[in-house]
Amino acid sequence: MKLIYNNITIILVLITNSLLGQNIQFTIENANNTFDGQDWWYNADVFIQAIDGQADFKLGSGQLYLNYNTAAFGENVFDGQNQSTDNFDFLQPTGSVLNQNNTSGNPIYSFFIPQNNTPSRVSLFFEQITSSGSFAENVTSTAQHLLSFRFRYVDSNKPSNISFETNISQARDQFYTACGPDNQTSSPDCTNLPGTQFVGASFDSSNAADTMVPVITLTGDNPQEIIINDPYNELGATSDDGGNVVIDASQLDTSIPGIYEVLYDITDFAGNMANQIIRTVNVVDQTLSIEGQFDSELTVAVYPNPVVDILHIDVEFDTAVLYDITGTLIATTNSKEMNVSKISGGVYLLKVTAANRTKMVKVIKK
Repeated sequence: MKLIYNNITIILVLITNSLLGQNIQFTIENANNTFDGQDWWYNADVFIQAIDGQADFKLGSGQLYLNYNTAAFGENVFDGQNQSTDNFDFLQPTGSVLNQNNTSGNPIYSFFIPQNNTPSRVSLFFEQITSSGSFAENVTSTAQHLLSFRFRYVDSNKPSNISFETNISQARDQFYTACGPDNQTSSPDCTNLPGTQFVGASFDSSNAADTMVPVITLTGDNPQEIIINDPYNELGATSDDGGNVVIDASQLDTSIPGIYEVLYDITDFAGNMANQIIRTVNVVDQTLSIEGQFDSELTVAVYPNPVVDILHIDVEFDTAVLYDITGTLIATTNSKEMNVSKISGGVYLLKVTAANRTKMVKVIKK
């Protein structure tokens, strides 16, 4: 949930017992670009970690500053009037530190407020709203997911240039350990029981570029079966970044029985190329089609499938004939075991006949 504040300057006043040095580090991780069907978005996570011997601690309030390329996202990305027109979101996904609850099941943090700092910089403010006595240490020497954010592109051809602001002391000194009281669950008392301020926090923006490889997922059957001379029906594929998958079915000829490959590729606009996905398309004669030879009253079980050497046929039958998908006869048996150790790997069709009923079963040879 986003709380909208317009033309409000937020001043966080904390009386600290002491100051801590550069003992916490923030990193940008999991940067990627996604398409939601209408707009392209830059997405990333922020991780927090105790470093240089800093003991585990309970995080209090804080504020981050992010720089961005106005050519890619526009100026003053947080509109503050209408969430649908904001080019920036500050998120607290499940599992992140800022999404944690205390021992009573209430949120530890709230007032998640983005604010334009300059036309090319935005700040992210969050506030501790329950006392330190109500939750455990949540920042450790192991990096923890603190929060997530995203920017909406106005021009996705421009580089994002996302980075933490580190050149002003204001941006480095905005984090505190949690306010007390330590022995009860209540609202924090940051005046009388303040947290400790971190001065000169460390920031690492080296992973802010999108280097995540898109992942392609096929829809529909793989392998796909087509009866000879039937039209090819492309079943499609999706990418996890929402981009358009390039499909190459140029080698497919539905007029000739055989095994064909349809290739699926995508390269996102950051230049990351997906691992190519292949769908096998089997063009078969009508007489060998599994769909054309389906008898609901004849149940045939074969195992193991995929098979390496001996295929077991678990049904009483008259004959069993193994074909490749071009219709070439490979083997025949009237035994419940068929030795296929010497045939090459691929997709085969086993035609089983029992009491004038016929069933076709797909067999995969390793």
